[in-house]
Amino acid sequence: MKKMDIEGIEVNYFDNERPFPALIFIHGNSHSSSTFSNTLNSDHLLDYRLIALDLPGHGDSEKATKESYGVNFFSRILVEFIMNLNISDYILIGHSLGGHIGIHSLNKLKAKGLFLFGTPPLMQKESFEAPFLPNQYLGLLFKAEDLSQSEEKLLAENLCFDLTAESLSILSSDFSKSDYKVREDLGRAIHRGEFEDEEDILLKSSTPIALVVGAQDKVVNANYLKRFSDISSLWNQRIYAIEGAGHNIHLDRPHEFEVLLERFVSDVYQEGGDSYLCAETITLL
Repeated sequence: MKKMDIEGIEVNYFDNERPFPALIFIHGNSHSSSTFSNTLNSDHLLDYRLIALDLPGHGDSEKATKESYGVNFFSRILVEFIMNLNISDYILIGHSLGGHIGIHSLNKLKAKGLFLFGTPPLMQKESFEAPFLPNQYLGLLFKAEDLSQSEEKLLAENLCFDLTAESLSILSSDFSKSDYKVREDLGRAIHRGEFEDEEDILLKSSTPIALVVGAQDKVVNANYLKRFSDISSLWNQRIYAIEGAGHNIHLDRPHEFEVLLERFVSDVYQEGGDSYLCAETITLL
């Protein structure tokens, strides 16, 4: 792991320093780069430079003390992070909040592609509830105080389809390390409608976009995602669902996640390759 100073905040990140192109992983709310540990060691991605950061207030990065957390703040951190790395050939992979950060950064970066999973693009003409399923435990992602051990387990169970001891250990560590003000500030920003129209950003972008959801996701409303199937830059004009996976697809089904990601990257760079679709695990919405 490495450290980088961004706006006076020490940001922790992983970088295997292999040749380009690079894949930059952005984690979700109260998660960290640790959730990508399987992917960062995947045989499917050996040919790529793999980079994953801990956002401020997450993992082993420092907390933000001078301003509120929010998607725009995290987007600015991501942009400066990439600029400091001095790389130009890369694809963004965003999970949940990380996907929203990726969308908000599209106009400021020159990413070759954006792979979104567990991220329903937000629209200002829709209520915040529309992209998400009713879930009484979703509020824990916006709780303005530290989570108890029982709450950490409840949240982990609702983010994963079949929670393993390894996934629980990773998530519990992430939840306990995360700054509760992240959840508090994000909840306040959402309540005030302080987010850009992400549908509008995607409609105006020519960057190839992948939209992926866990077939058993208890957070994202898969039917809501279908309205984005006509976005011209959508990969294959399809939305992919991974069976046996909840909101944290990369923990539930790491192999399927990595194979689908590798196929997207290959298509972006027009490298071709073997068919990746398996009717039993990767389906279309």
